[in-house]
Amino acid sequence: YHIGGPVHTMQDAIGIVSDLTGLPGPRWKPQPGTVRAVAGVLRLINKVLPLPPMVSAEVIEGIAGNTYIGNSDKARGELGFAPRDLRSGLRETLAYEMRRLHMPIPEALLEPEALSSAQPGSVS
Repeated sequence: YHIGGPVHTMQDAIGIVSDLTGLPGPRWKPQPGTVRAVAGVLRLINKVLPLPPMVSAEVIEGIAGNTYIGNSDKARGELGFAPRDLRSGLRETLAYEMRRLHMPIPEALLEPEALSSAQPGSVS
């Protein structure tokens, strides 16, 4: 089974995080075509000079919006799987991580589901 929610772009996630935390996202928002071109160049470079995994062509293409994500229709139908939306998942994860780092938690994160003691990804 593939377990996952709706597909989102990196820009979607950055926008939600910025909205929830009040912190600005990156100023430069490259177009997907530009990012894919960079990924192509990185593929060539990687043939000669091994690059760290964080700058692999696959990671860069993910930023551009290329995904190889399946869908969870089978898990929904056979198991009753019901994913939550990205915003509520990020709200809980950000609140948890900011508490762990002793950071001030923005008011947008102080909604009931963000204050639960459950760790992100846990099933209650």
